[in-house]
Amino acid sequence: MELLEIEENQTSSSHSSAPPLQPPHFASFLVPLNLNKLDLKSYLYNAYNVRVLHVRSFIIHGRITRDPRTHQVSRKPRKKKMTVELEAGSPFVWPEVPEDLEKWDKKQRDEGRRERERLKENRTQQGTELGVVPEVERRTLREQARSLLGGLRKWTPGII
Repeated sequence: MELLEIEENQTSSSHSSAPPLQPPHFASFLVPLNLNKLDLKSYLYNAYNVRVLHVRSFIIHGRITRDPRTHQVSRKPRKKKMTVELEAGSPFVWPEVPEDLEKWDKKQRDEGRRERERLKENRTQQGTELGVVPEVERRTLREQARSLLGGLRKWTPGII
């Protein structure tokens, strides 16, 4: 289970000089949509030994956007926010971030993320997201069709 983030300016470990947005015995988390109140309560108790008195949750709906080219309407992903009330005298404090992230394969995750972004950018540049066949594939198909129509190759089913 992964808690995504905690809101800024709400615990004693905040690095900002701004006043907290809520009392120190409250903490807010952005969590996965499938996490329920009992899961969060159990997670905080078992992972951080923090007792929770009350949990409030609500879903933040994503913005509605319209693609200017296709006029297609879509919605940004939803997020779930949970606010917990902790026992008095036990404010929630995140543990320090470890210096060595090798145990969690950070390099491999970062490389995978960069590769996915590169592939998505290539698809967008080639127009596959709009249903257009990329130029390289078009040329290959054109050459195959010319060789078949010109009698240079004989067509056989199932063979490309």
